[in-house]
Amino acid sequence: MTKRIVDRQRLWLFVDPVVILLSLAFFLIIRPGFDLIVALPCLIGIYGYIAYYVLSSVEVVQGIKIRLTVEFGFVAFYYILFFLPYQQELLGIGAHYYESALVADGYAEGANKAMLLALAGIAAFHLGSILVPRSRPNTQTIVESNSAYIPFDLVLAAVLVVSFAAFIFFGLEPDDLARYQQAVNRVTEDASPVVNGLYALTILLCLIGVSRIIVQLYFRRRLQLRHWVIIAAVSFWMLYILIHGDRNNFLVVALGAVGGYAAFLREVRWPILLAAVIPALIVYNTIEIYRQASDQGWSGLEQAFTDASHRDDDESSFALTTMTVRATFDFAPDPEPYAGGYYKLVGFGGIVPLVRGIIIGKSERFTDTSQVIAYYVLGPDANWSLGSNPLSDLYLDFGPAGVAIGLALLGYVSAQTRNYIAKNGPSSPRIFLYVALLAMMSEVPRYTIDFPVRIVVWGSLVYWLYGVINPAARIATHRRRRAAVGIPAGLVSNR
Repeated sequence: MTKRIVDRQRLWLFVDPVVILLSLAFFLIIRPGFDLIVALPCLIGIYGYIAYYVLSSVEVVQGIKIRLTVEFGFVAFYYILFFLPYQQELLGIGAHYYESALVADGYAEGANKAMLLALAGIAAFHLGSILVPRSRPNTQTIVESNSAYIPFDLVLAAVLVVSFAAFIFFGLEPDDLARYQQAVNRVTEDASPVVNGLYALTILLCLIGVSRIIVQLYFRRRLQLRHWVIIAAVSFWMLYILIHGDRNNFLVVALGAVGGYAAFLREVRWPILLAAVIPALIVYNTIEIYRQASDQGWSGLEQAFTDASHRDDDESSFALTTMTVRATFDFAPDPEPYAGGYYKLVGFGGIVPLVRGIIIGKSERFTDTSQVIAYYVLGPDANWSLGSNPLSDLYLDFGPAGVAIGLALLGYVSAQTRNYIAKNGPSSPRIFLYVALLAMMSEVPRYTIDFPVRIVVWGSLVYWLYGVINPAARIATHRRRRAAVGIPAGLVSNR
């Protein structure tokens, strides 16, 4: 079995670079348009990579095989956004890939380039992930002192309740909740960086809350009142932001919860995961319709739910993301030159609050790639944004080769992080790291390449600071006990 795995690994180490080089070479010379001779091999390629991740057996704790891995979450969304419209075009399903009810030009000529760049990107991501030898789970299960995290949980529960109440009481409206208000004749100004930062902090707190519940259940401890408060607060905030239109951050936290459960608590098989996809997509589409409706009451929500089942593809925001890749080739590198890493510098600079103001010069027209796309596609006076995606994001900074290098690094970091957790065993900081990484990585295809960094770094910093303040928590993460998956309930204190 080991020899077979090694042989398969060697084969992929040959196949991936070939796919990358051929895709990028044809990207440079391919003619504009949509051609079967391009679409067919690109679709075969993406289905091959999906099959690899579906059939791969991954564990971070002994005895629980993970289906919803970090890599699969990324690849699944990647396929939906960057390949599915072209698959539907070949099959004659739904609207044409270039048709949109929201923008006049669908940039149909960029389809061949978009497919080739997407194939190079996914091959690079796969190459980065297999360069890391897969580690077996540590058979020595970490034992954390339950009492060491009681203050942490109490403070977390209080901060969750207070922060959510403050947002509602003071009427704070971050961009993620306000960006669609122009659809109901209420043009809004961008929220301040402070409000957006605080809102991102609430999502981080929710992911920390989810990870703390998973930790408690993993060590087979009873949920105490503080944990039920955390569950109630996170559930309320998720429902609140979902109703107010922020389906993406809702999905981030939901994926974190499901992925954490499937990795550390109980094996979840493919039939269950696939059965959950349909209702998830219905909710996702319902909220997209509802947040743009003039009737923001329950009747409007009911109508949105009804409309979601027969909505045209050209009205979907997924189609807009697909279109932004094709549009990028229309204005970059001419007239908009490659930025040489400027947008990445600004994006990663967001790890430190308010530092972007130091990085961004007053003469700069754009601060991120979504602004570039909106400027050229919607015009300089647009009051809404199309967002960005990892392909356009890396391409606008570094060109086509940068897309391959950037996604290879992303795959490498994802695999290294999973190995780190498997080698060292689950603990509160490491379970948070896994939950946050899976949740954020699954959403990267809809955002920029630096999207996961702030949440993951901030959350890890929270746990590190708590370890400094309370050394008992830091010591607990290094104490080990020989065991299989989990710990017998009778050996763990419920203090």
